[in-house]
Amino acid sequence: RAEAELAESGVALEALLEEKSQHLDEREHLVDRRLVTSTLALCLEHMASGRRGMAEQVLGQTLQMLGGPPEEEALQRQRLREAEVRHARAP
Repeated sequence: RAEAELAESGVALEALLEEKSQHLDEREHLVDRRLVTSTLALCLEHMASGRRGMAEQVLGQTLQMLGGPPEEEALQRQRLREAEVRHARAP
């Protein structure tokens, strides 16, 4: 019985890892065009008025809203792959 529960848990974990992987793949392609347009327009306004610091702040906040800088997303993917490998090696 314990072995059956362990096997069931392994299958459930594998399904969750696959779902998370698909979510990360899809997330990088889902962008609200209006949000991007308005933040880029705001950034251009700041640049035109000589407020480079404000423009950089707008860009930074936009990156955070879109899921963070690309390095963070790559790190999330690497962690997910490592978890999948650990799960595959587990008895």
